[in-house]
Amino acid sequence: MEFRPAKRSNAFIKLGISGPSGSGKTASSLLMAYGLVKDWGLIGIADTENRSGELYVGAEINGVRIGQYLTCEITPPFTPEKYIQAIEMAERSGLKALIIDSLTHAWAGQGGLLDIHGGIVDRGEVNNSWAAWRKVTPQHNALVDAMLQSKLHILATIRAKTEYVQTVDDRGKTVIRKVGMAPIQRDGMEYEFTVFLDIDHDHMARASKDRTNTLDGRYFKPSVQTGQILLDWLNAGGVPIDPPEPEPKPEAKLESKPEPPKTDPKPQVEVYEGVVTIAAAPEKHGEKRVYYTVTVTSEDGKVDGLVGDEKLSSFAEGEKYKIKGQFKEGKVKVAQFEKIEVEPQLPGTPDETLTPPAEWLNDGKEAGTYAGITITFAGEDEGEPYTGMVAITDPVEGGFKGFDVATDNLLTIVGNIEGLKPGEGVEITGKIKDGIVTVESYKSFGSPAEEPPKADEEPTYTLKVASLPAEGSAEENGKLLKVHWFWAFVGENKGVVAVDQESGLKLPPVKENDILVVTGNVQQFKGSNVLFITGIKSHNKSAV
Repeated sequence: MEFRPAKRSNAFIKLGISGPSGSGKTASSLLMAYGLVKDWGLIGIADTENRSGELYVGAEINGVRIGQYLTCEITPPFTPEKYIQAIEMAERSGLKALIIDSLTHAWAGQGGLLDIHGGIVDRGEVNNSWAAWRKVTPQHNALVDAMLQSKLHILATIRAKTEYVQTVDDRGKTVIRKVGMAPIQRDGMEYEFTVFLDIDHDHMARASKDRTNTLDGRYFKPSVQTGQILLDWLNAGGVPIDPPEPEPKPEAKLESKPEPPKTDPKPQVEVYEGVVTIAAAPEKHGEKRVYYTVTVTSEDGKVDGLVGDEKLSSFAEGEKYKIKGQFKEGKVKVAQFEKIEVEPQLPGTPDETLTPPAEWLNDGKEAGTYAGITITFAGEDEGEPYTGMVAITDPVEGGFKGFDVATDNLLTIVGNIEGLKPGEGVEITGKIKDGIVTVESYKSFGSPAEEPPKADEEPTYTLKVASLPAEGSAEENGKLLKVHWFWAFVGENKGVVAVDQESGLKLPPVKENDILVVTGNVQQFKGSNVLFITGIKSHNKSAV
């Protein structure tokens, strides 16, 4: 431990960027990261968004062609430990900038800190909900410390929840008005960053926090130049405050010595992507820090070996893998790999491209889905991939209105919508652009009006949870009834839902905006209509 002159050039930018879906958080982060490091091969994405971070390779954004960067997929459960491992792996891989896309999952995603907190409470490990945070907060702090102490530029995307209110304009017409956005992360998280940007649907950003004072007060579109501005700020900090004292002059003239030969600059990291075949079983090395090496052959003849962590231990001789990583002298330090499944050829199968049936082809038809094949025109802007839980509200011309359960964003639903009904909860897969979702497929979670119940069956209800469950008890007709109860929406109607504790039915840990599909019956209790749950068919957790 020692004191030394402070220099910003020894620091790294920690930038947070928050915005709603479709605002351009990932694309903006890629451009700013390139402005900071000037080499696509030194940029990595820790991707929690189902590999959507790979969609930008080769794309042109604001006149900039996105080059080849590295990705690492983080899958559920989204524990803080996985994020920390991704940061450490990025450092070991020689990267200079890491984009965490997105940091929201560590808080509100499956297995994130909110789930960990709920699990501690449900298991009865503490006396109350507040005490559970004493076990959760150290995990949150460990993730924050890993980001702040990392010798990387870190750019973290954070989803924003859009708040809407329904008002009446001066013409007496009901309108929906947006009142603001808030990051979906632990309160105060934005203050941990050097710079924190809020970005809107028009891809324009403002700095709500800026220690550099280079972006404060601006309303701008994040770009490569934004990263360059932050880099210039860091480099400007490398100049000492006081100039160095001149060296004393020698008393006598010394003989000149030849200058040492100039060394070549440090070569840039070469990124390799290709297909290899495993030639021998993996070999294990080390004790405290274990790693594996694998002998391989590659289709291009450049690679003869792989180096990586314990994930390589599952490789078997004869298998084929598509790999991506840092290349040096015939070896690849593996950052990402995907097994290639080789299907056996049937006897007589021709080795040529088969022509699909005529009814699959776009023969003058509009773009759409025919016989299970989705047809689009070349160059058509379809929007970004979308998968989400949507509550259908009202029919409109050509589709429906609905809201995304995770973000509360209002959406227009079009495309493959045959069979949809207002009040229904559906999981949609498709494309989103400007708040319009074109449906490719959907899975319905039912609604009260989906189909009439049979005489001997209890009706099914789709509930959107509106409050956390609580315990209650009341006496009626000489009987003491103990329940777990909560508020929920059934379609547009809000009411009380309860589970009789003596029924033996266990209520899962639910929170606001979760979707429950249940069976039950409505009963009069203490002068109120209460939906008593008798069975739970499905539970879809909200990401909020």
